[in-house]
Amino acid sequence: MKLSKDAATNRKFWDSFSDEYQGKHAQQLNRKDFVWGVWSLPESDINALGDVRGKQVLELGCGAAQLSIAIAEMGGYATALDNSEKQLEHAARLMAEAGHDFPLLHASADKIPAKKRSFDLVFCDHGAMTYAPTAPTLAEVHRVLKKNGLFVFNMQSPLHEICYDDKAGSVSNTLCKSYFDLDRFVEDKLVYFQYSYGEWVRHFREAGFNIIDLIELQPPEDAESSFDFAPLEWAQHFPCENIWVLQKAK
Repeated sequence: MKLSKDAATNRKFWDSFSDEYQGKHAQQLNRKDFVWGVWSLPESDINALGDVRGKQVLELGCGAAQLSIAIAEMGGYATALDNSEKQLEHAARLMAEAGHDFPLLHASADKIPAKKRSFDLVFCDHGAMTYAPTAPTLAEVHRVLKKNGLFVFNMQSPLHEICYDDKAGSVSNTLCKSYFDLDRFVEDKLVYFQYSYGEWVRHFREAGFNIIDLIELQPPEDAESSFDFAPLEWAQHFPCENIWVLQKAK
């Protein structure tokens, strides 16, 4: 399938950055339990996905598929998609090492190569809902979900975005950009998307989803991370990530 301009830009970035990314974060990411976000918060505590046993589960923007491997360990039937061929090479290696064999799809999330109503659950963690065009990706997720299927995704919070000081290269305790100007951003040859909470809600409703939950993540005092995303003290006082739980409405 032909890529959009933004998807092609992001594919080029992640193909060039994949080896460095996986090497830098391997110790944190390469584990068999399912954890969310930059602080590796256990799904067993958050319970955003529910029971995945026996369910068809699609991960969008899987990277090296560590979370899809965790889904397989939990008894789900995983399928993992990523826009980067280099990321999927890491995924194939880790999947073989873990003793699992599930489909790896090389595609952008706004053009999912799957039939209608194929999956009970679609999820991503700082993946497609950050880097793929929002409206067409939501339309594709709606298409491939079964009736009453769930879409669960974690990403940077709007609060983190408006508190991020571009000049300093770090998050701040003050507001640094207009909340109402959140939309499409280009940074370091990488395209990503972020909106106000009201705009997110409108996107979800227009795509045919009901909102089940919004989980704002707060790491514990002893949390550690290999990601330079936010100081731990900041993340304990303000949500730098949030998980949306959506259900296909029709």
